[in-house]
Amino acid sequence: MAPSPAPSAGAIPSGLVGKTVCTITNRDAVELSGMVVANGATYVVNDGSEAAARKKVFKLDSACRVVGNPLGYPTSPLDPEDMAVDASGTIWIGDIGDNDLKRSTIALWKLSGDKITGPYRLSYPDGKKHDAEALLIGADGLPIVITKAVKEPKTYIYVATAAPVENSTAGVPMRLAGELTLPKTDTDNVWKADGRRWVTGAAMAPDRKRFVVRTYADAFEWETPDGDIVKALTTGKPKVTAMPAEIMGEAIAYSADGANFWTVSETAHVSDDTKKKPDILSYVPNKQEAAPPAAPAGPKTEPVAQKAWWSSLISSTDRLYMLIGAVGVFGALLVLIGVVGILRARKRRRDEEEADDGLEAAGDNSRTTVLAAAGYGYQDQRGYDQRGYEPDYGYPNNNSGYPGGGNQGNVYGQPAYGQQAQGYGQQPQGYGQQQPPGYGPQQGYGPQQGYGQPAYGGYEDPYPQQQQQPQQQPGYGYGSGYPDYPDQGYHR
Repeated sequence: MAPSPAPSAGAIPSGLVGKTVCTITNRDAVELSGMVVANGATYVVNDGSEAAARKKVFKLDSACRVVGNPLGYPTSPLDPEDMAVDASGTIWIGDIGDNDLKRSTIALWKLSGDKITGPYRLSYPDGKKHDAEALLIGADGLPIVITKAVKEPKTYIYVATAAPVENSTAGVPMRLAGELTLPKTDTDNVWKADGRRWVTGAAMAPDRKRFVVRTYADAFEWETPDGDIVKALTTGKPKVTAMPAEIMGEAIAYSADGANFWTVSETAHVSDDTKKKPDILSYVPNKQEAAPPAAPAGPKTEPVAQKAWWSSLISSTDRLYMLIGAVGVFGALLVLIGVVGILRARKRRRDEEEADDGLEAAGDNSRTTVLAAAGYGYQDQRGYDQRGYEPDYGYPNNNSGYPGGGNQGNVYGQPAYGQQAQGYGQQPQGYGQQQPPGYGPQQGYGPQQGYGQPAYGGYEDPYPQQQQQPQQQPGYGYGSGYPDYPDQGYHR
């Protein structure tokens, strides 16, 4: 039975076809699926049909006219798909189609003396079901069934384990003998790529040294000098004959002399079946072994662009893992550098904050000492008068011992490298008894006036003239208009 949906006549591809032998004119012989040439006649059979008139075998003469009455079955067949001839000349009808995969057994019918007997049932191993359309009879008389593989990814070869038994309910078991892999072709047909792999028929040559298996597109022929069909199918290399543009080519046979392939298509499933009658076509078998199909001709293509340089890095799983690992190491290195930078920045900020905290705790007058202790020097230091107030001018020429420092001492009155101490405003008492290092004996100044603190007890100002004119301390760089103080080691 043809696959559904069937193609229309308009879908039939154009191309070379075989030479027409004759045209079958009987109106009921239009679903032809099997054919043999034997005993001086040609026999064709319809596949599964609902019409009783089509459930027949048609014997044809050389002009494709039906000889006598079509041959009927003892009981109604289900889906006859192929015909085969054994070594004795007996014709076997393969009732082996199963489009819906629901048959528990398949069957054979024997045609001898223009009489059909049977059925002879067969069963697939393990209760499996297959759709099949190709039948051969081996040298040992055992049936060989080749599946069509419409609903399966592979084509299987099954062989009966014993001679067929008529009217056996369970059927003679078959065994899986192998798988068939056909050479790929590019032959045009109504079913395209599927049509080039679906097996639709088979036939044995009259000398039984060759046999052929066909698809909707091609005929594949093997030689069997030892008669081992299964061995040839599974290990041999066939010759391929293209059969393009057949309407629905399912049947194949050898001509009586074995020189040509004869084929026939069913026409009942095309839209113009009332007009188109099936033709028996003849093909000269190809003598060359199968070769891979040639690349289709077409416009010249541009050269393929060269692969990017980085494509080789991911050309394999191992290289891809290496690339990922390298990226991970590089990323970890970047993270480490970032962490070190953050830690160093935090340390600098912490040092500056500690320095600022020291300044805040010591007061404004201690800035020089705190920053000096932190390692900072200042070019423009400013001195302080004896009252502890900060003048409005500084001393650029400083030699205080600080980096970039000036002539003044430290902010707490400590001498710096023999220079006069500054910051007299903070001393709680006079300087009469003080002897800073580096100056030798020094005469006092009396009570300190910086904050109005008395020299000897209660408040009084024994030096009123100092309210109008600040005391000039050594090392403060006052101008030339001030008197010398030789007793203090200071002069202009």
